[in-house]
Amino acid sequence: MLAAQQFIFSIQIPETLSERDFSFSWMVGLMLFCCLVLMALARTRQTTVYYNVAVGMIKTQSLRVYLREAMPLRSGASLLLLVNYWISTGLLVYLVADHFEIGVLNAWILAIGVPLVLLFLHFFSLVLSGWVTGEVQVFRTPIAMKIVGTQVLGILYFLCATFWILQPDYVEITLQVAIWIFIVESTFRILKSVLVVLRQGVTWYYIILYFCTLEILPFLLVYYFGTQGLVG
Repeated sequence: MLAAQQFIFSIQIPETLSERDFSFSWMVGLMLFCCLVLMALARTRQTTVYYNVAVGMIKTQSLRVYLREAMPLRSGASLLLLVNYWISTGLLVYLVADHFEIGVLNAWILAIGVPLVLLFLHFFSLVLSGWVTGEVQVFRTPIAMKIVGTQVLGILYFLCATFWILQPDYVEITLQVAIWIFIVESTFRILKSVLVVLRQGVTWYYIILYFCTLEILPFLLVYYFGTQGLVG
Protein backbone atom coordinates (compact mmCIF):
# COMPACT_ATOMS: atom_id res chain seq x y z
CA MET A 1 0.00 0.00 0.00
CA LEU A 2 2.79 2.40 0.92
CA ALA A 3 4.66 1.61 -2.26
CA ALA A 4 1.52 2.34 -4.33
CA GLN A 5 1.07 5.74 -2.68
CA GLN A 6 4.70 6.65 -3.33
CA PHE A 7 4.26 5.66 -6.96
CA ILE A 8 1.18 7.89 -7.31
CA PHE A 9 2.95 10.85 -5.71
CA SER A 10 5.91 10.38 -8.03
CA ILE A 11 3.56 10.68 -11.00
CA GLN A 12 1.63 13.72 -9.74
CA ILE A 13 4.61 15.78 -8.54
CA PRO A 14 7.11 16.54 -11.33
CA GLU A 15 10.81 16.68 -10.52
CA THR A 16 11.34 19.86 -12.57
CA LEU A 17 9.10 22.76 -13.54
CA SER A 18 8.21 22.88 -17.22
CA GLU A 19 8.36 26.14 -19.14
CA ARG A 20 5.04 27.85 -19.94
CA ASP A 21 3.89 27.78 -23.54
CA PHE A 22 3.11 31.51 -23.41
CA SER A 23 5.59 34.12 -22.23
CA PHE A 24 5.80 37.88 -22.57
CA SER A 25 8.67 40.34 -22.49
CA TRP A 26 9.51 42.37 -19.41
CA MET A 27 8.11 45.46 -21.17
CA VAL A 28 4.63 43.95 -21.05
CA GLY A 29 4.88 43.49 -17.30
CA LEU A 30 6.28 46.99 -16.88
CA MET A 31 3.42 48.55 -18.82
CA LEU A 32 0.88 46.60 -16.80
CA PHE A 33 2.54 47.77 -13.60
CA CYS A 34 2.54 51.38 -14.84
CA CYS A 35 -1.21 51.20 -15.48
CA LEU A 36 -1.80 49.89 -11.98
CA VAL A 37 0.31 52.70 -10.49
CA LEU A 38 -1.47 55.36 -12.56
CA MET A 39 -4.92 54.20 -11.50
CA ALA A 40 -3.83 54.02 -7.87
CA LEU A 41 -2.40 57.54 -8.08
CA ALA A 42 -5.62 58.78 -9.68
CA ARG A 43 -7.62 57.43 -6.75
CA THR A 44 -5.10 58.95 -4.34
CA ARG A 45 -5.54 62.36 -5.95
CA GLN A 46 -9.33 62.00 -5.83
CA THR A 47 -10.97 59.21 -3.87
CA THR A 48 -14.24 59.42 -5.84
CA VAL A 49 -12.59 59.45 -9.26
CA TYR A 50 -14.06 56.14 -10.45
CA TYR A 51 -17.52 56.99 -9.19
CA ASN A 52 -17.33 60.34 -10.99
CA VAL A 53 -16.26 58.67 -14.23
CA ALA A 54 -19.12 56.15 -13.97
CA VAL A 55 -21.66 58.93 -13.41
CA GLY A 56 -20.14 60.96 -16.23
CA MET A 57 -20.72 58.08 -18.63
CA ILE A 58 -24.51 58.27 -18.23
CA LYS A 59 -24.92 62.04 -18.12
CA THR A 60 -25.76 64.03 -21.25
CA GLN A 61 -26.79 67.68 -21.20
CA SER A 62 -25.40 68.49 -17.74
CA LEU A 63 -22.14 66.61 -18.20
CA ARG A 64 -19.86 69.65 -18.39
CA VAL A 65 -21.42 71.16 -15.28
CA TYR A 66 -21.05 67.90 -13.39
CA LEU A 67 -17.42 67.44 -14.42
CA ARG A 68 -16.62 71.04 -13.55
CA GLU A 69 -17.85 70.45 -10.01
CA ALA A 70 -16.93 66.80 -9.42
CA MET A 71 -13.82 66.16 -11.54
CA PRO A 72 -12.42 68.90 -13.82
CA LEU A 73 -11.01 67.51 -17.04
CA ARG A 74 -7.68 69.23 -16.35
CA SER A 75 -7.36 67.83 -12.84
CA GLY A 76 -4.54 65.48 -11.89
CA ALA A 77 -6.83 62.46 -11.55
CA SER A 78 -8.36 63.04 -14.98
CA LEU A 79 -4.96 63.42 -16.67
CA LEU A 80 -3.65 60.29 -14.97
CA LEU A 81 -6.58 58.27 -16.34
CA LEU A 82 -5.89 59.62 -19.82
CA VAL A 83 -2.26 58.49 -19.58
CA ASN A 84 -3.54 55.14 -18.33
CA TYR A 85 -5.72 54.91 -21.46
CA TRP A 86 -2.67 55.43 -23.67
CA ILE A 87 -0.61 52.75 -21.92
CA SER A 88 -3.35 50.18 -21.35
CA THR A 89 -4.77 50.49 -24.87
CA GLY A 90 -1.27 50.38 -26.30
CA LEU A 91 -0.55 47.25 -24.29
CA LEU A 92 -3.70 45.59 -25.57
CA VAL A 93 -2.83 46.58 -29.15
CA TYR A 94 0.62 45.06 -28.70
CA LEU A 95 -0.86 41.81 -27.36
CA VAL A 96 -3.22 41.62 -30.34
CA ALA A 97 -0.37 42.31 -32.78
CA ASP A 98 1.79 39.69 -31.08
CA HIS A 99 -1.11 37.22 -31.22
CA PHE A 100 -1.32 37.66 -35.00
CA GLU A 101 2.47 37.28 -35.23
CA ILE A 102 3.23 40.81 -36.38
CA GLY A 103 6.88 41.78 -36.03
CA VAL A 104 8.01 43.10 -32.67
CA LEU A 105 9.00 46.51 -34.02
CA ASN A 106 5.73 46.97 -35.92
CA ALA A 107 3.80 45.75 -32.90
CA TRP A 108 5.36 48.40 -30.66
CA ILE A 109 4.81 51.08 -33.30
CA LEU A 110 1.13 50.15 -33.41
CA ALA A 111 0.99 50.07 -29.61
CA ILE A 112 2.34 53.60 -29.35
CA GLY A 113 0.51 55.11 -32.30
CA VAL A 114 -2.97 53.59 -32.43
CA PRO A 115 -4.24 54.93 -29.06
CA LEU A 116 -2.91 58.41 -29.80
CA VAL A 117 -4.33 58.44 -33.32
CA LEU A 118 -7.77 57.37 -32.11
CA LEU A 119 -7.76 60.01 -29.38
CA PHE A 120 -6.31 63.07 -31.10
CA LEU A 121 -7.95 62.43 -34.45
CA HIS A 122 -11.33 62.61 -32.71
CA PHE A 123 -10.40 65.86 -30.99
CA PHE A 124 -9.12 67.33 -34.25
CA SER A 125 -12.32 66.32 -36.01
CA LEU A 126 -14.44 67.95 -33.30
CA VAL A 127 -12.49 71.20 -33.43
CA LEU A 128 -12.60 71.19 -37.22
CA SER A 129 -16.36 70.59 -37.19
CA GLY A 130 -16.88 73.46 -34.78
CA TRP A 131 -14.71 75.79 -36.85
CA VAL A 132 -16.39 74.90 -40.15
CA THR A 133 -19.93 75.18 -38.82
CA GLY A 134 -19.28 78.11 -36.50
CA GLU A 135 -20.91 76.14 -33.64
CA VAL A 136 -17.92 75.77 -31.36
CA GLN A 137 -20.03 75.73 -28.20
CA VAL A 138 -22.10 72.83 -29.48
CA PHE A 139 -19.12 70.50 -29.67
CA ARG A 140 -17.80 71.14 -26.15
CA THR A 141 -20.11 68.59 -24.56
CA PRO A 142 -19.21 65.86 -27.12
CA ILE A 143 -15.55 66.59 -26.36
CA ALA A 144 -16.21 66.04 -22.65
CA MET A 145 -18.04 62.81 -23.50
CA LYS A 146 -15.07 61.65 -25.53
CA ILE A 147 -12.68 62.32 -22.66
CA VAL A 148 -14.83 60.42 -20.16
CA GLY A 149 -15.31 57.54 -22.61
CA THR A 150 -11.55 57.42 -23.16
CA GLN A 151 -10.93 57.16 -19.43
CA VAL A 152 -13.44 54.32 -19.16
CA LEU A 153 -11.81 52.48 -22.06
CA GLY A 154 -8.44 52.76 -20.35
CA ILE A 155 -9.78 51.13 -17.19
CA LEU A 156 -11.58 48.33 -19.03
CA TYR A 157 -8.66 47.66 -21.36
CA PHE A 158 -6.35 47.37 -18.36
CA LEU A 159 -8.60 44.57 -17.09
CA CYS A 160 -8.61 42.94 -20.54
CA ALA A 161 -4.82 43.09 -20.81
CA THR A 162 -4.43 41.66 -17.31
CA PHE A 163 -6.78 38.76 -18.09
CA TRP A 164 -5.03 38.23 -21.45
CA ILE A 165 -1.65 37.84 -19.73
CA LEU A 166 -2.84 35.74 -16.80
CA GLN A 167 -5.16 33.50 -18.85
CA PRO A 168 -3.57 32.99 -22.29
CA ASP A 169 -5.88 30.05 -22.99
CA TYR A 170 -8.81 32.48 -23.32
CA VAL A 171 -7.18 34.92 -25.74
CA GLU A 172 -9.92 34.66 -28.36
CA ILE A 173 -12.65 35.40 -25.82
CA THR A 174 -10.69 38.33 -24.37
CA LEU A 175 -10.19 39.76 -27.85
CA GLN A 176 -13.92 39.57 -28.57
CA VAL A 177 -14.71 41.23 -25.26
CA ALA A 178 -12.27 44.07 -26.03
CA ILE A 179 -13.85 44.63 -29.44
CA TRP A 180 -17.35 44.68 -28.00
CA ILE A 181 -16.27 47.11 -25.29
CA PHE A 182 -15.08 49.50 -27.99
CA ILE A 183 -18.27 49.08 -30.03
CA VAL A 184 -20.61 49.56 -27.07
CA GLU A 185 -18.73 52.62 -25.76
CA SER A 186 -18.59 54.24 -29.20
CA THR A 187 -22.27 53.57 -29.93
CA PHE A 188 -23.42 54.83 -26.53
CA ARG A 189 -21.30 57.99 -26.84
CA ILE A 190 -22.53 58.70 -30.36
CA LEU A 191 -26.16 58.41 -29.32
CA LYS A 192 -25.58 60.74 -26.36
CA SER A 193 -23.78 63.25 -28.58
CA VAL A 194 -26.58 63.27 -31.14
CA LEU A 195 -29.13 63.76 -28.36
CA VAL A 196 -27.18 66.71 -26.98
CA VAL A 197 -26.76 68.52 -30.29
CA LEU A 198 -30.41 67.95 -31.21
CA ARG A 199 -31.51 69.53 -27.94
CA GLN A 200 -29.44 72.57 -28.82
CA GLY A 201 -31.33 73.01 -32.07
CA VAL A 202 -28.60 71.84 -34.41
CA THR A 203 -29.79 70.85 -37.87
CA TRP A 204 -29.31 67.41 -39.38
CA TYR A 205 -26.70 68.88 -41.74
CA TYR A 206 -24.35 69.48 -38.84
CA ILE A 207 -25.08 66.04 -37.41
CA ILE A 208 -24.12 64.41 -40.71
CA LEU A 209 -20.94 66.49 -40.74
CA TYR A 210 -20.30 65.39 -37.16
CA PHE A 211 -20.58 61.72 -38.11
CA CYS A 212 -18.42 62.04 -41.21
CA THR A 213 -15.58 63.91 -39.51
CA LEU A 214 -15.69 62.58 -35.96
CA GLU A 215 -16.75 58.97 -36.23
CA ILE A 216 -16.55 57.57 -39.75
CA LEU A 217 -13.34 59.19 -41.05
CA PRO A 218 -11.08 58.20 -38.11
CA PHE A 219 -12.18 54.57 -38.27
CA LEU A 220 -11.67 54.45 -42.03
CA LEU A 221 -8.16 55.83 -41.64
CA VAL A 222 -7.29 53.39 -38.85
CA TYR A 223 -8.73 50.49 -40.86
CA TYR A 224 -6.84 51.53 -44.00
CA PHE A 225 -3.44 51.94 -42.35
CA GLY A 226 -4.02 48.84 -40.21
CA THR A 227 -4.73 46.65 -43.23
CA GLN A 228 -1.76 48.17 -45.08
CA GLY A 229 0.47 47.31 -42.13
CA LEU A 230 -0.81 43.74 -41.98
CA VAL A 231 -0.32 43.28 -45.71
CA GLY A 232 3.12 44.84 -45.58
